[in-house]
Amino acid sequence: MAHTNNLPAPTRSWRIFLTAAIITVISISQAYAQQNRIDSLETLLPQKQGEERLETLEDLTLLTEDLPEQKRYIDMYLEEARRQGNVELEGDALFKLSYFYYYRFDTDTFFTVTDEAIRFNLQHGLYETLSILRQNLIKRYQVQGQVFTAIREVEEAYAEARELQENMYMARMLEAMGEIYHETGQNGEALRCFSEAVALARQKREQDTYFFINTYYCLASVAGYLNRFDETLMYADSMRMEIDRLRQSRPDFNLQLLDFMVEAHRAVAFAALGHTEQSFQAIGQAESLFDPQWKDTSNEIILDDMYAEYYMATGDYDRALEHIRRAKQFYEENQLGSSVLRKKNEEADVLSDKGDYRTATGIYRQIIAEKDSLHSENIYAQLNELRTIYELDKSELEAARRLETIRRQRLYIVGATLACLALAVIVALVVWNRRRIAEKNRGLFLRIKEQDAILEELEVERRKNLVFAAAGQVEVAEKDPKEEMFRLLTLVMNERQLYVNSEIRRKDVAQVTGTSENDLNDCIRSLTGMSFIDYINHLRLEHARRLLFSGISEKLTVEAIALNSGFKIRETFHRLFREKYRLTPSEYAKIAKEQSE
Repeated sequence: MAHTNNLPAPTRSWRIFLTAAIITVISISQAYAQQNRIDSLETLLPQKQGEERLETLEDLTLLTEDLPEQKRYIDMYLEEARRQGNVELEGDALFKLSYFYYYRFDTDTFFTVTDEAIRFNLQHGLYETLSILRQNLIKRYQVQGQVFTAIREVEEAYAEARELQENMYMARMLEAMGEIYHETGQNGEALRCFSEAVALARQKREQDTYFFINTYYCLASVAGYLNRFDETLMYADSMRMEIDRLRQSRPDFNLQLLDFMVEAHRAVAFAALGHTEQSFQAIGQAESLFDPQWKDTSNEIILDDMYAEYYMATGDYDRALEHIRRAKQFYEENQLGSSVLRKKNEEADVLSDKGDYRTATGIYRQIIAEKDSLHSENIYAQLNELRTIYELDKSELEAARRLETIRRQRLYIVGATLACLALAVIVALVVWNRRRIAEKNRGLFLRIKEQDAILEELEVERRKNLVFAAAGQVEVAEKDPKEEMFRLLTLVMNERQLYVNSEIRRKDVAQVTGTSENDLNDCIRSLTGMSFIDYINHLRLEHARRLLFSGISEKLTVEAIALNSGFKIRETFHRLFREKYRLTPSEYAKIAKEQSE
């Protein structure tokens, strides 16, 4: 039997010990914390009250490496949270207590504490903590060989997460499903679950880096089981990226263990791909990261797994067997039946590759005899039921998404329709208002023309009277000096157009008409009711109106017409024109053009 069909690697014993180590190193302790920091916190603790005391106790639970001391601080933290009625921190303290027993493999106490912690966190809506507690409980059932119980637990938890619509809770349960599929050899399904867990949790990537570190570890491991070692390297790189991101956000965390796990994956993948030199270098990196305190723990077994894979790749089967048997002994001492069976299977595979078929056959027979009383058919039936539940749930989610998309499209159509109607109404109002304004402007223009015609008739009549008076046909009253002066002024202004000079002054006009400034001003005010400047502006506006009406405005801008009419500033011209005629110069020119056509 070729060992490539059942490769020994960290993937053989990774599920329980290493995941626990990942979460423990992050959630329970900050490894290698300075002792003076702990001493300082202990000194300050009696002085702390309220939230500050809770924060100090939490720091102590995270920093303390001594297990009895850590347990004492967790108990104090829990008691203080209850005394202060801080529900969130009480849930966190129960969570830490559960992890404490999880990591020490005190299974009975772990189950008791975890049941209480799950009830409390569910009751108070602390779903993030709840999801991790549920996940750990499922893992522990797997370690105990209680596969049916683990499946039922993940079914219940996944349904709960779906009902609560908590994406991270659902992602963790997908990860738990992946672990069960992996445990029962259905690694294709396991890879799918882990991948979908990562996708579902993507929106929480910034808040929960730990989840991604663990899940990428799972993906790398399962890819190894499927002999997809290129993918193992890819997922190991992704895991490293997440670790680096965590290192930037939490420089106070010691992430040596996580770096060690990345190198373990790389070592195994390179060995399986035949890159023995790169594998040996990765093993060297892992050895340099290995902490003496990890001796006689599952972390030391990772080294055995790496060396076993490396020695198999180099054909040194005796050394490979030595490391596999060391790992098997560790699992036997810790009564981890499923892991023992895995190691026996690896041992038989290596013996088969070595050519010792008789011994290998004997071990295979032992494995069959020691198999759990649960029948594979029943396990697979349960897993198929789990898959069906998940697929149905996925279909329902897809249907819900489609309905939501349809609803949004309908809202968009309704909104677009209303917007179009509103736009149509606005356009109609604008058109109507423009027409109304245009109609009003035409009325004003016609009224101006009517006034011009009346003034022209009066001027014609006045000239007739002058002619008749000169002929002696009508009796003429004594001439008014002011009228004579104004007649002369009008004649001068019409002939010489003095008003188009923007610098014209009353003194200049008085000199031209041969009168004084005061007499000129009195004459204008008496006969027109206007001041001198108002009279001049009146003539300028009349001149500008003639230019606009005659079509010259098509060649001249409004500003040019203003200058040609004697106005220095366009705005003044525009304001006075609108005040006098209630039309802008442009509107007047437009209507004049329409009338001429």
